[in-house]
Amino acid sequence: MATIPVFPRRPNGTPARGLVPFAMGFRPYFLLALAFAVAGMAFWVIALIFGRGLPAHYGGYWHAHEMLFGYAGAVVIGFLLTAIRNWTGRSTLARAPLAATAALWLAGRVEPWLPVPGWKVAIIDALWLPLMALALAVPLIRAGHHKSLIFPLMVLLMGAANMLMHAEFLGWGLGWARPAGFAGLYLVLLMLTILGGRVVPFFTERGAPGSIPVSWSWLESWVVPLTLLHGIAAVHAAASGAGSGLVALTGVPAGVVHAARLYGWTGRAAWRVPMVWVLHAGYGAMALGFMLTGLVGLGVLDGMDATHALTAGAIGLMTAGMVTRVTLGHTGRNVFEPPAGTTVAFVAIALAGVFRVLAGWMGSAIWMDGWRFAMALSGSLWVLGFLVLLWGLAPMLLRSRVDGGMG
Repeated sequence: MATIPVFPRRPNGTPARGLVPFAMGFRPYFLLALAFAVAGMAFWVIALIFGRGLPAHYGGYWHAHEMLFGYAGAVVIGFLLTAIRNWTGRSTLARAPLAATAALWLAGRVEPWLPVPGWKVAIIDALWLPLMALALAVPLIRAGHHKSLIFPLMVLLMGAANMLMHAEFLGWGLGWARPAGFAGLYLVLLMLTILGGRVVPFFTERGAPGSIPVSWSWLESWVVPLTLLHGIAAVHAAASGAGSGLVALTGVPAGVVHAARLYGWTGRAAWRVPMVWVLHAGYGAMALGFMLTGLVGLGVLDGMDATHALTAGAIGLMTAGMVTRVTLGHTGRNVFEPPAGTTVAFVAIALAGVFRVLAGWMGSAIWMDGWRFAMALSGSLWVLGFLVLLWGLAPMLLRSRVDGGMG
């Protein structure tokens, strides 16, 4: 069966020049993710500070749902569509089919703000992840690349978690949204755990001269199982309101093995290169977040503050770094010469995570409105960081490769 060309072409067969926003999976999804990281967080901060309303369908879950299944989902899909093409040498979604899926993702973000019945919002939003799981699985199966089918499986499970959240929003179930949200979160973290093991040492060795990342096989055998066990414990605790001891028992060891893994990858040279340290800092936030979540199970820390070490900290930094790196590399640029302001963006996103984790402490230890101040500052720093990235990367995502290659 003939394959569909991945990139727009001129009649003579050469890649099209000019605007090519749907030439490859990373282009529309990274662009949409960056724009939504700015707009979505800005809406959230405004709602938090000024009491403005959020879409009624989601209630108080809008922020958590949209940053997880909207922002993080778009980055994951953009990355996997691009990576699977590289792994298999086979075409993934491009041109009109890719544009259609991106439009479906966008409709899921916009419809809740319109006078649309909740069941229509749920159907549109719930369709996207299962369709993308299928789109990811097909080239892997055709290429016999079965070991990577774990990724479309996790995307499909994310889709199931999303459906459970919508089921509660529609009144079909009670108490489903919180555990389903945690399931989606830990699926993203599990993907970052697996992908981090592939890309962080590689990027470090290539980008930080003098660094020699080390991976210990005995440690690697524990990383994914402990992450999975901790995720199951966290979902169980969210669903039952019990099991805090199991969360602590799995969270602290999971954090320790991730920290040890990162220690093997990191040398002083890695912290001198922004395109490298952003991934190390993000992975370090994941290790810290697992440990803090374990401490929540012991009653030492507020749950939402600890969870945001995993979301604003780990997911925020690692996705920012991966989006920047993939965009530079797949548009024909030097991956270690990012746009001006990129370091400022990474620092702002890192500080956004720090202030969000400290929000509970600031609210109780500094002054009455310390929590609100910390939340506003965290959200503003996040918006600043991703706005700078959007400004620098959007022209690259929209236009053809600078080296004349395909992509």
